[in-house]
Amino acid sequence: MKKFSLIGLIFFLLISSSVYSQKAKKPATKPNKQKQIQVDNKKAARIQSEMSVGDIFENRVRIIYNQPDTTHKAFVISTTDEKIEIDTAGGVIAAPNQISLYAGTQITDNATLLFKTFYGTFEFVINALSPRTHYYIQVYNLRKGKYEFIQQKEFTTLAPEPKIQANGIVFKEVTESSIALTWVNGNGEGRIVVARKDQEPNLPEDGAIYPVVKDIINEKPNLKDSWVVYDSKSRDNELKFDHLQAGTYYFQIFEYNGDSIQRNYNVLSGKSGNPRAKTTSMQTPKLSPARDITKWGFTLDWTSVVGSSSYMLDIATDMDFKNKLSNYDSIDLGLIQSFKIMDLEPDRVYFARIRAISKTGESVYSNVIEVRTSK
Repeated sequence: MKKFSLIGLIFFLLISSSVYSQKAKKPATKPNKQKQIQVDNKKAARIQSEMSVGDIFENRVRIIYNQPDTTHKAFVISTTDEKIEIDTAGGVIAAPNQISLYAGTQITDNATLLFKTFYGTFEFVINALSPRTHYYIQVYNLRKGKYEFIQQKEFTTLAPEPKIQANGIVFKEVTESSIALTWVNGNGEGRIVVARKDQEPNLPEDGAIYPVVKDIINEKPNLKDSWVVYDSKSRDNELKFDHLQAGTYYFQIFEYNGDSIQRNYNVLSGKSGNPRAKTTSMQTPKLSPARDITKWGFTLDWTSVVGSSSYMLDIATDMDFKNKLSNYDSIDLGLIQSFKIMDLEPDRVYFARIRAISKTGESVYSNVIEVRTSK
């Protein structure tokens, strides 16, 4: 009996030892595949963020690359996103500051190998690109004797910049609340007109389209502190602004070629008359009917104009003011609202008008009144 008990005890210990051994070998937790995927995605995003496209022009672009290691890399420019095979033959070089598209090695009809390098942080400019063209900059790393695709950035070159800028802005029909202007078009496919109060307009940025603002008093500026008030490819060359607040407005016209991200503005000033500024007219004073009429004169009264520093008076013997009296030819009355006219002839018709003057401009003439002196 003791013999059987001893055998049973040994058998139990062997089974327990085997179970414990299996538990010890079993991992405590399963690997978190989702977490690993997230880590890989973050790593990929970090790699993608290490190359960026800087300044873009019609025939060149600046590339910024930052991956501080000594891995051999190949830089390719292509007009498609198709991946290519790169020959491992040939040495690597220090990254150039500039390289022409024609200096690279054409691999396919669409792709050109620019250079191979072991540098990790640098900038370079690619020249001799075609305008209005979509490109891909691709990076391949050398791994296990083969160049493998790592990342790419895409960009579109601008349209050619117009050579002749709009010029010759002329103002007309300027009132206390409106300004009309005309200009001479340049040779762009289209043009925008930019307005700003009290200062020269901000310059537009290439590759940007600005919605046209119809009401610059009630709408916010859409080009920094300026309003884009006109955008057209027609040959029209006139514009009028109504409901303006009193003040000085600057206008500048920019010729452009291309649309959307290809748009290229000429931001140089015109030969003459672009940009130009114009101050709205002051509020117009209003003459009241003459009073205290005598043989030798009469008294004039008029409404006050806010912001005026003086009033200029004309007296003439004709309604067109071609025959002004020498004593009353644009005489400066100062900041008053009433004036007595003297030294006239009895029983004669005279015409009077007045305008307001300030440091920044003047109003249009007031209404004209007709007065006959007493006999």
